[in-house]
Amino acid sequence: AYETESHRRMWTEMTIPPTQRNPLKCIFTYAGYKATAVLLWELYESIVLEGEPVPELIDIVDDKGRPVCWQKGKMFAYWDTVPRMPWQTKEYYEKQAKTPGMRPQEFLRLHRNKWATTEDPFIPIDWWDEAVARGEKIGLVGPVTLTPDSPIAKYPLTLSVDAAAKYASTSLTAIYWDIQRGRVGLAYHKTWEPDPTEMFDFDKTVGAHIELLKKKGLIIRQIVYDPRFLHQTMVRLKQKGYRVIEYAQSNKSLALASQALYDAL
Repeated sequence: AYETESHRRMWTEMTIPPTQRNPLKCIFTYAGYKATAVLLWELYESIVLEGEPVPELIDIVDDKGRPVCWQKGKMFAYWDTVPRMPWQTKEYYEKQAKTPGMRPQEFLRLHRNKWATTEDPFIPIDWWDEAVARGEKIGLVGPVTLTPDSPIAKYPLTLSVDAAAKYASTSLTAIYWDIQRGRVGLAYHKTWEPDPTEMFDFDKTVGAHIELLKKKGLIIRQIVYDPRFLHQTMVRLKQKGYRVIEYAQSNKSLALASQALYDAL
């Protein structure tokens, strides 16, 4: 991508020389981000938005019925959003859409040649609504509680705990691998709201609650936690035989967790 000042200078240096017969400057690209692909957007704006359709090719149109071949002076642009080439098969795009990490805006940018913005949402709201609807169909309606007689209680659970000392909530989530559905399932969720005037006691809340779940007969396979506030509590649980795993909230780990959530939806 030609995004930096050095890239723009390189583009300027590649000017068409008058000493060559029929010189050409060719650009093969797909759409970019409006905020960063400034040079590409300027070219698109100049030829496609401000140019004229090529009369001989005006019958070739995109998914909105707009011509895809444009001209301005001696410049020409073929800017299409429809996969019309023989190698652009339905099967290929179905596979690409399911590729881990392929977000809707990225799919449209890479495979439909549509401009994207950095303000596009991380998770489309309709995905979230569909996930809620799927949960409601199987009785997953808040508050999510779990009892020993629940069918889910037979599954080994992974507990995840995120904590805050004063000004934010502390939450515990239990998930399991649903063999029948072939996906991660939500088994349990609990949130504690702290008193801003007092230090939150993680042993008497999180620690005690985990032990209560075990006493009820639930199978706790492991506990994943952020060590910033929970280190001492987890050390004590480890001494009692629980398997605990640190998951510090670094940029890398947050990116992995966010991607996992995205792929799950």
